Amino acid sequence: MSRAAPVLLAALALAGACGRSEPGAPPQAPVAIRGGVVIEPPELTIGQTATVEVAVVTPPNHRLEPFEGPSAVEGLWILGVEQPPPDRTEGRWVHRVLFRVRSRTTGDLVWPAAIAFVGTPDGERIPVALAERPLRVAEIAGEHSERTEPFTYRAARDDAAERSFLLPALLGAALTAAALALTAVVRRARAARSAAAAVLAEAPRVSPDVRAERALEAAIAAIEADPVGAAGAASAALRAWVAERSGAPGPAATTEELAALVPPFAVSRAWPELLTILGRLDLARFRAGVLAGPVARRELEGTVQEARALVAATAPAAGAP
Repeated sequence: MSRAAPVLLAALALAGACGRSEPGAPPQAPVAIRGGVVIEPPELTIGQTATVEVAVVTPPNHRLEPFEGPSAVEGLWILGVEQPPPDRTEGRWVHRVLFRVRSRTTGDLVWPAAIAFVGTPDGERIPVALAERPLRVAEIAGEHSERTEPFTYRAARDDAAERSFLLPALLGAALTAAALALTAVVRRARAARSAAAAVLAEAPRVSPDVRAERALEAAIAAIEADPVGAAGAASAALRAWVAERSGAPGPAATTEELAALVPPFAVSRAWPELLTILGRLDLARFRAGVLAGPVARRELEGTVQEARALVAATAPAAGAP
């Protein structure tokens, strides 16, 4: 079984515990709204990445409000977040939010408890408690315990029910994996992100400054249609520009890691403003709820305009070496 399978099985087990019935049994009560958190893998080495999956099970036609999650977690960098469309099956929907994280300190860490909110078809807003989830970060792989099974959400049920649920769960896991892969492809094809990426991939005859300015313009044009994607495209353009102009590891480093560097000489004067802009873009692309209203989207546009002005102001003068 792949390393990702326990995560999917955990969410499906959660769904099964909420609304499964034996063949021929009388109909059960409506599916209860419940939530859980899974980290895969639950044991990391320093610098390793992991996926934190929040899963919320609801009856059909319910929606999970944009889930922001924690703004920071001790010992972890939050690299990205995605809320794919729900997995719709007969009788229940499974909503997921996927956080990509990287460990930066060793020891026993905790993904904090949180509250998610579900909207019902009649407009009711229901809170769903999400318990904290532990994980361990070791200095080297050999420090891990001998335990190989990850922590997973498990609802109480008898052995017979467990066995009867195993095969459908495995099949469901495969289907869910395919659905998630398709969702990822669709998201990557969004116009906002592809437009900025196309600009960044222009021929080398175009200077890094021109490429960055054009990519930032494309991001501004996409804000209304896809604000989170536009924030991500702007961040990618700015980081690529930093790497080309100064050699700093812009695309591969978090904003916190860039802040810990000695400011590169080529962009040293712009460095504090650059870090501020990247921090604001991180807030927009990692916390979708921040961009829920028109005022927030205008503020994002202002941030990207600041990034464009910074690139223009830092560009070498005409004829300079």
